[in-house]
Order: sequence, then structure tokens, then C-alpha cells
Amino acid sequence: MATRYGAPGGVEDLASTGALAPRSATPPPPPPEPEPEPPAEAKATLAEAGISKRTLANLEARQRALDRREGQLEDWERLLKQRSEETPPPELEDLAEPAGEEEAEGRDPTVLAVGCLEEGDLEGAASWFRQAAHEGDASAWMNLAETLISLDRPEDALQAYDAAIVRDPTDMAALMAKFSLHVTLHSLVQAVATARLLFKLDPEATRHVAEIAGALMQEGRREDAVTLYNTILEEEPDHPVVHAMLGILLSEMGDTEAAEDHVAAALEHDPEGELGWFAKGILLNAQGRWGAAVQHIDRALAIRWDFPEAWMAKGEIHIGMGNHGEAADCFRRVLENRPRDPKATFGLAESLAKLGRRKEALAVLDRMEEAEEDDESATLLKAMLEAHDDDEDLGELPASRPAPESRGDSEAWLMKGKALMDMGETGKAVECFNHVLEMEPEHEAAREWRSECLAALQTG
Repeated sequence: MATRYGAPGGVEDLASTGALAPRSATPPPPPPEPEPEPPAEAKATLAEAGISKRTLANLEARQRALDRREGQLEDWERLLKQRSEETPPPELEDLAEPAGEEEAEGRDPTVLAVGCLEEGDLEGAASWFRQAAHEGDASAWMNLAETLISLDRPEDALQAYDAAIVRDPTDMAALMAKFSLHVTLHSLVQAVATARLLFKLDPEATRHVAEIAGALMQEGRREDAVTLYNTILEEEPDHPVVHAMLGILLSEMGDTEAAEDHVAAALEHDPEGELGWFAKGILLNAQGRWGAAVQHIDRALAIRWDFPEAWMAKGEIHIGMGNHGEAADCFRRVLENRPRDPKATFGLAESLAKLGRRKEALAVLDRMEEAEEDDESATLLKAMLEAHDDDEDLGELPASRPAPESRGDSEAWLMKGKALMDMGETGKAVECFNHVLEMEPEHEAAREWRSECLAALQTG
């Protein structure tokens, strides 16, 4: 069932209240026939796989519960068929009401809960799932939790997940759901505690936690993502991907000193991995070293050509440096893999506009409108383009990204000038060094490189 929240969290010992005990009004079922012992070879295989007897017994119990439900399939199908008729028999309508326990005597509460879900009666479904759980159906706790989440009762859902975990402390599904719900509720302390339990049971659970951290990154919850990535490093201190992701995150958050340590660790533990080199490029970009940033991102692309995030970052750096043709090429690469990517689409339109290719830029922006991508920057750019004639100079359109001088960053202007100088764009480089000298008239490197550029222009 799709849920509004990703997981649960909140602790209450339901076992102490007798919630897990069978109902006294229900006669105990006959004892199951003893299961045959698995052959010795199977036992050895299970032991090698790390499957405990307790876990195996739990799986077998669940299989028996499934077998019991299959025996009730005919009754359930008949119930659904009769409910689909315009005037179902009154006695079947009554079965959907959790309050009518006398009429539902002997019926499987799980079947009744599913019937309530079919009718959109979430409260009724929760009531029947709760009864099924109290009668010993372990899977009913998970169903109850998800139903409570749909009812916007996450704290109650956490208690249901906890009951499932009390019944089986190795229930990975319940633990992962609980972890995810804590994250959704911004309960990071409890989420971290649950993640540590997951890692003890299955070290591979770091992948699940890393996926959640990546989702938080996309949602803009960067500090929470950093917390989860650091929790993974407690379990796997040399994880190169996590170090790289932390390097990217911390660079974007402005903590370049801490980012440097993680980027170095990523490259140390996986020097052939594209993500480490990409993280290095993002770090250098955050430090205003644009030329070096492009070089490191190019190294990442040499390892993995199909890397849209790297193309996107490279395009944004080029557009900040005024290299609009190169930027347009980068954004096109992104769109080859992600045709509807709004950032890459706008970046391409902006680059084309700066190149004076008005009609092409408008066509790109029209595609954004057709895709119903709502973007204020795109709307503004389109209005400005429509206000120009075809033969007007579009080179003075304002940038959508802050220029170095808007940040008061003389180092950014310096590195932009050096990058342009290395590319042979000496005239543009001189302009950058002039910006540096306006802010810091005695800047030694800017004066020296500016002199070299002027000399090259005179001899060229």
C-alpha cells in the first residue's frame, strides 16, 4: 500500500499490555502438525547463508498463515462479488462494520479489513487489522501501521511498527519502515538509532540509508542528509561514495574545509571512481577555481561519459565563465538522458540567448511551457526575448546566476581570469583581472597575470 509517510517511529511496549496475547473468546486452534526436519545439506546451506533457526521458524510461520488464508479465498471472492452488486445482501453489508463482532464471529479479521479498504473505510480497516494482530497475525501489525499512516496518524503507526519489532526483533521490513518514518517526521535522533540497529542485523542496510540520504539531498534537507551519511561512515569508515557525497554536500553548504577531507578520502579509497573526481570539481567550483573545477569534472566524464550530473555542473560553470557555446553543449548532453530536465532546459535556453540565437532559445522555452514546467526565471527570460527584435544584440541579457562581483569574491574573478588566460581568451582575462584590482589594487597575482595578458595582446 502506498503511504503518505515513508516509515514509522515511536516506542511503546505493547507486549506488556497483553496486546499480543490471543483473545480469550476465540478457541485456540489445534496444534500444528510437526514440520519435517530439513535435510542436513539444507541445514548447512542455511547456516552458511547466516539464516538463524529463529528466522527460519518465523518464515515458516508466515507461510502457514498464507496457507490458511488461501483456504479462505473462495469465501473472500464471493464476498467481493456480492459487494459489487447494486443491492448486496444486508448480512454481507454488516460484515464490513467492525462494531458487529457478533455477526463477524468466525470470520478472518484480515479479510474483513481488506474489505473495508476496498470500500474506503480506513478506520474500519484499522480496527480489523488491530484485532488480527491481537489474535497472533504478525503481518497485521505492518498492515495496521500503513493504514494508520494513511489516516495521518504517524505516531500511532510507530507504535504498531514497534509491536511488530517486539514480536520479532529481526524484522528488517518493520525496522526499515520505522527508520523511514522517523526521517519523514524529522526525528533524526530516533532515525539514527534505528539505522544503527539495521546495520547490526544487516550491514547491507547502509544502501537503504544512503538512498534516503540522497532523497533528503534532493529535497533540500542537506543537514539531515549529512547526519545520515555520517551515520553510514560509523559502519563503513572507508565508503568512497559516502565520502564523495559528503564532499559535494559540504561544498554546497560552504564548508569547504570539511569537504576537502571527504573528497580526499573518496579519491584515496576509489581513485578510479567518477564520483570522487566529480566531488573534487564541485569543491573547486565552490572555492572559485572554475578552470580547475572543469578539468576535474572532465576527468569524471572520462571515466563515465553518461554522467548527467557532471554535464550539468560543467554547463553551469561554463555559463558563469561566459563560455555560452560550451555551456549549451553541456546542457544538450544532460537533455539526451533527461529530456524533461527543467534546469538543463533553462540552461540551454539561457546559453542560446547569450549567443544571440533568439529563435532557438524561444523554441526551447516553449518546450518548457508544453511540459508545464513552472519556472519564474524561464518566464522572465522569455518575456525579455520576446521584447527584442531578431537583429538586436542579446549579449547584455542579465545572468540568471550571481556573478563573482555580486558575492564580492575577488578570488573567483582571479580564477576565472586565469582559466580564460589558459584558454587563450586574453582580452576577457584582462577584464577579470581588472575586477580583482578594483577590489584589491595591490593583488600581486592579478597584476602579474594582467601584465602577461597585455603583453600577449600587444605581440599578437
